[in-house]
Amino acid sequence: MEPDRGLFSSLAFTSEWTGADTTLIPLVAAVAVADAIEAEAPVVVDLKWPNDLLIDGKKVGGILVEAAGARVTVGCGVNLWWSSPPPFASAVFEEDPQQSVAERLAAGWADRFLDIASGASPHWPRDAYVSRCVTLGSAVTWDSGSGIASRIGSDGSLIVDTDEGEIEVRQGDVHLSGNG
Repeated sequence: MEPDRGLFSSLAFTSEWTGADTTLIPLVAAVAVADAIEAEAPVVVDLKWPNDLLIDGKKVGGILVEAAGARVTVGCGVNLWWSSPPPFASAVFEEDPQQSVAERLAAGWADRFLDIASGASPHWPRDAYVSRCVTLGSAVTWDSGSGIASRIGSDGSLIVDTDEGEIEVRQGDVHLSGNG
């Protein structure tokens, strides 16, 4: 299923970030896309760790990142308008916003992302990410465990309190209790 109007865009760039810092790229991109959406629409965009975009608890988009050496490609997909979305999804707009909005949104998130990600050392908007992250404080499950998401690590990992103690989740599908 695809939305009636969507934004599907990619940004390829050469990153000066190295090693573990590259794990922040999906989180930085999520903040940049959320900011760009809010600049175009009267909505509040929340984030589900690490890179899902939600409005009113329903998924409206997501981020994918691929890296090959210093070359990084960030892909962004956003449901702009969807007349009949499935129950777990939604869209940014209730009516067709037309192509010009998609073009402004694509340029907006790319500009915001590059402003944040430029330079050799990571300067990511951690506070902005944390304030949007609905995963924090929620019961979560993943492939090898479950617990309560308590905070975001400095490397972008999800810190989860479990019966065995604190665990850092760095990848994989994390599901909110009762959600996807």
